[in-house]
Amino acid sequence: MIGKDCLPVSCTIRQQPRRSPGFLLAEAIPAMVASLVMFGAICSLFIAVESGVLGSDLRRRARQTIEASLLRMLSDLRSAGCNPWGISAVQGFVADPYGGEKGASVYVAFDRRGNAVRSFPDGDIHDPDEQVVYTWESDTQVLRRNSQPMALDVVRNQDSRRLFEVTRRGVNVLLCITMTVRPQGPSSEVSLSTKVWLRNPHPP
Repeated sequence: MIGKDCLPVSCTIRQQPRRSPGFLLAEAIPAMVASLVMFGAICSLFIAVESGVLGSDLRRRARQTIEASLLRMLSDLRSAGCNPWGISAVQGFVADPYGGEKGASVYVAFDRRGNAVRSFPDGDIHDPDEQVVYTWESDTQVLRRNSQPMALDVVRNQDSRRLFEVTRRGVNVLLCITMTVRPQGPSSEVSLSTKVWLRNPHPP
């Protein structure tokens, strides 16, 4: 019960201004910087992985190209001078048959078939694939077999070795083949070498 001498008391409540939802600029900038740094790191990692995979794939293809080329050349070179009928016209192996750059071409001849496929030798070297010339063109970086491209991106060997290096020992010939393929830049470069004895080369 309120007495007559008591006056009503008025109370005023001040409400605090409501804060708008979201971040302040000072709070957002560090978060944005951290996000950009993380995004840049992820991009760098992705680029590095992609470059590594691409480089590995290029080197794998270069190695396959060299191995396929060496296998074909070895097949022909091992038959050099094959002459079961003893014809005098077979000159099994000639290094640099057309002159030019030393160690860039070889000529191989053999009598290992007749005119028909899988036929026996017939005493001449005029049947298909009985005379083969391997030539490396330094300007186009192409290795050719009888003028047909066999390998691309074949570059000069870094250790100054020639593509074909011949060592004669009596009537035999030791041929060392060193082949370097560079599909795209030095990081993709692959070099392989092999040696083969030519036992019937009929040296000039």
